[in-house]
Amino acid sequence: MKIRLWRLNWIIPLALLGLAGYLNSTHQVPVRSPGLPGLAPSSPIPSQLGNSQHLPYGKPLGTPEDNDVVCRPIYCLSNNGTTKMADWVAYRLTVDAITGDEEQSREWMPDPDLPPHKTLRPSDYRGVGALGYDRGHQMPLASARGGDWQLTNLLSNITPQRADLNRGAWLQLERAEREMAQQVETVYVITGTLYERPMPPLPHSSQPHRVPSGYWKVLWDGSRMYAFILDQDVPRDYDYRNGLTSVAEIERRTGLDLFPLMEQNQQQQLEQEQNLP
Repeated sequence: MKIRLWRLNWIIPLALLGLAGYLNSTHQVPVRSPGLPGLAPSSPIPSQLGNSQHLPYGKPLGTPEDNDVVCRPIYCLSNNGTTKMADWVAYRLTVDAITGDEEQSREWMPDPDLPPHKTLRPSDYRGVGALGYDRGHQMPLASARGGDWQLTNLLSNITPQRADLNRGAWLQLERAEREMAQQVETVYVITGTLYERPMPPLPHSSQPHRVPSGYWKVLWDGSRMYAFILDQDVPRDYDYRNGLTSVAEIERRTGLDLFPLMEQNQQQQLEQEQNLP
């Protein structure tokens, strides 16, 4: 597996990981988690991914070995060179991350840390509107108001997403996770793609690729876990709560073990289907 880290010449100040403790930097140093649920105090978390505050229970097992895992200050993602999309994107939301008044824009850029043949270019997305697609963020632009929001516009974080989904249920879900972060201060999110039926390809792309047929997302606030699956073809007025599912169902359909360092019974106890934001 190829791993590339975002090169920085400054240390990123980091908030609390989970319920307590600090990570000291984004470099490859031992990372320990004092008292996270499911882990004994001071038990080590694999740090080879660099910014592992986004993956407190480790990199999902089942991630293809030839994927490129790229970690940045605001997220980690696993880019699939066959689909040209990220299989998953993990990010840690805090009040600071979602708060800011800097004006944001959508300036699409190829990922500089991926080989050109493994990712799409802005020109590949020409004409997406004619198919009813938006350029949909996996980590939301609005969830990075605290800084480095430009990194959400890299095309490795973008997929062709139906406009009705992107502007409807998916937008509702993104708002809900930010509301949750405001209430509990820290929310861990992992989201990704499903390929369960053929979808129309991008009409002007010269590269082989696959358009997702749906999306999944898991939110964890330290005491509750919510899992969702939303199909590409849901109508604009679809309520995101109708997409509630289980982590086990997402793992069955993706072939991933999303939280390899979390005990299965602990994971089941964390899953909830009530009191959603």
